[in-house]
Parts: sequence; structure tokens; C-alpha cells
Amino acid sequence: MPVKTTSCVFSEEKIYPGHGVEFVRRDGKKLQFVTCKTRHLFLGGRKALNQRWTKSWRRAHKKESILRSVKKNKGKKTLKSERGIEGLSLQELIRRKELTAEQRKKEKQDKKAAPKKPATKAAKKADLNSRLRELRKKKREAEEKKSAAPAKKGKGGQKKGGGGQKGGKKKGGGGKKKGGKGGKK
Repeated sequence: MPVKTTSCVFSEEKIYPGHGVEFVRRDGKKLQFVTCKTRHLFLGGRKALNQRWTKSWRRAHKKESILRSVKKNKGKKTLKSERGIEGLSLQELIRRKELTAEQRKKEKQDKKAAPKKPATKAAKKADLNSRLRELRKKKREAEEKKSAAPAKKGKGGQKKGGGGQKGGKKKGGGGKKKGGKGGKK
């Protein structure tokens, strides 16, 4: 049956169950020592590298070849993932990758043909005025078509339910609404 061992803080020797001394510092860290010799040297401020009998000195001076069992992560592989760039989403990037040379040329031509926004303030104002003129022209044409079409004849040519009044108050209704409490909310 394998025995659970710990290692000495100073000499790095194995500490078997029931052996050694455990020292708890003020900060709460537990320090385990094999013998009182290692404890006194550590608490006295000595360095393990200066003591020839410690494992750290032997390792530093290449007296022992200590085989360290380090597991290499063979199973982990980095996954390549594509992400969008600032201003372009991933879908847009993929779409652009799959475009052929002809489609790219066509896109560039369409972009050039599209109306450019004016840069200066005067140009913006002129552009706005021209668009407003076009809208007014379309509106006039629509009104002319409406008036040119034969008007539908109803009863006296009046609108439904208007009663001949323009704006103002509606007939009936009264002042107060019925039901509920008429107070502030």
C-alpha cells in the first residue's frame, strides 16, 4: 500500500506519516520540517543552497540527476477559430473570401456608380434642394392625375360625416367623460 509522504521545506527530504514537525507562520502558511535541525536552520534565515547535505545544493552542483516526472500535454491542441475584424462580421468575411474575381470587379463598379455623398456644406445644401425639388415635382404630378381622373359622385359631393365644419369643435360629446373617478393619478 502506498504511503502518502510530504517533503521538507528546507532540505526537500521525504517526511513519512508520524514524523517531522509542522510550523505555522503568522500569515497562516504551514511549513513542514523533517528534523529540528532543518527547522532551526530555516527559521534562522539560512539558505538551503549553502548547506551541502540538502537536495537543493546537490541539484545546483549537479551531484544528482533528479528525474522529474512532468506530464506533457499531448492531448491539447490549439483550435483555430476565425473572428470578425473591426467593422466586418465573420459572415461578411467568409462571404468576401468566397467571391470570385469577376464578382469583386462587379462590386467595385457598383460602388463607383452609386451616388457619392457631398463633402462640403454648400454641396450638401444643393443636394438637399435638388432632392426636395424632385419630391415636389412628384407630388404635383400625383395631384394632377388625381384631379384629371373623373371625380366619384356621391350625395352632393360632400365628405362623409364632416357636416361642413372645418376644424373647431365636434358636435355632441359634451365636456366631461362618464365613469371613473376624475382625480389626479
